[in-house]
Amino acid sequence: MTTNDTAGIPRLRLGLLLWLAGMPGVVVITVTVLPELLGEVILPAPLWVISLASLAQSSLLVALAVWVGVALAPLDSPLSFDART
Repeated sequence: MTTNDTAGIPRLRLGLLLWLAGMPGVVVITVTVLPELLGEVILPAPLWVISLASLAQSSLLVALAVWVGVALAPLDSPLSFDART
């Protein structure tokens, strides 16, 4: 059994591409919706700190979802088909 170090590179590229594709939505939601939700509430920290923390949390959740999806993508399922044939 041999290990191929380059086999993970396309999956890494796919993961980075999917994560980057999801990040504009995270940024837009954080920048537009969060200040409206927290507009009338007394905050324990400045709004920019809360927005930055929310952006970091959402980006990590998107990264986790992308990682799970890329990790499970090679598995065969009953609904999958072979596009090479």
